[in-house]
Amino acid sequence: MNDLDNLRKEIDEIDEQIKKLFVKRMAVVKSINDVKKTLGISVIDLKREREILSKINDIEDENIKNLYLELLKRILDLSKKYQELL
Repeated sequence: MNDLDNLRKEIDEIDEQIKKLFVKRMAVVKSINDVKKTLGISVIDLKREREILSKINDIEDENIKNLYLELLKRILDLSKKYQELL
């Protein structure tokens, strides 16, 4: 295998980990949704969203930090969408 193939294999492994973590996250989102329904709490919690989005300051590369912020926002949107589907 050449360097490019090795790097692509590494990306494939990372993507598999991301997929597993996403599925795990959505399972927790479902549990949170169940608790929220029981307590009569809204799906949307802006304070919690701000808290999650503020945890990026340890990323030194400004470009990566901004891209990760976009990713987190998308994950939060998908989490809310999933809760609405339940």
